[in-house]
Amino acid sequence: MPEIFLPVALKAAKLSGEILMRHYQSVLSITEKTPGDIVTNADFESEKAIIGEIKRSFPDHNFLSEESGSENRNSEYTWIIDPLDGTKNYARGFPFFCVSIALAKGDEVILGVVFAPFGKELFTAEKGKGAFLNGKRISCSQTKTVHDSYVAYCDGNGMENRLFTLNLLNAFKRDAFEVRKFGSAALELCYQACGRIDGFIAVGAKAWDWSAGGLLIEEAGGKISDLQGKPWNIHSKNLIAGNKYIHAELVKRLLEIQKQK
Repeated sequence: MPEIFLPVALKAAKLSGEILMRHYQSVLSITEKTPGDIVTNADFESEKAIIGEIKRSFPDHNFLSEESGSENRNSEYTWIIDPLDGTKNYARGFPFFCVSIALAKGDEVILGVVFAPFGKELFTAEKGKGAFLNGKRISCSQTKTVHDSYVAYCDGNGMENRLFTLNLLNAFKRDAFEVRKFGSAALELCYQACGRIDGFIAVGAKAWDWSAGGLLIEEAGGKISDLQGKPWNIHSKNLIAGNKYIHAELVKRLLEIQKQK
């Protein structure tokens, strides 16, 4: 992989972080995109800055971003961008949000950068080179069982996704030590990659929510798949991640829950 990709992604992520912090806890323009899903002026400004920065170096690459959608230039490379993951948190002054930038070659994610500007935490991963937090190598937890695990989740938008997730939670709350929702899938995946939580379940997620974080988990020694345990790619909608000890147990339990429906 060309060495120039990571520096460009880092520059774009830090530029976005500056924008997000400049607007944080200030008056925002808030618009409801769909029921239960909002966007702010900070989302748009961050996205414009990220895409502009990357295009200066790679004008012929494809782009897939949450707010502006898809831009296909028939390149083998696609930049996958969430300019503000955790918009609801951000709009309420809750400091759990981030910018997520991934690069895919074909359907495979080869680069991931997630920057949480409030805590000044920069997560990075390149395929085959490990995962890092502020330049220090990170790894997933060593928790051995679901019973002892902290599991986070994301239920996307729409009543169908939320009802499905509620059924999962009712079952997992009997199994896991703790089940939590933080409101930023990309950052929750990073928290798993550095061992702060042990597992993560996403229902109805989009590529920009988890592409960077998914690579971070793999490079940190964890496992990520669809809900049936099959390999993930940028087209996956539902995901389950865990450290190397509990991932198979999480998948097995989830399949059992679905059979009981």
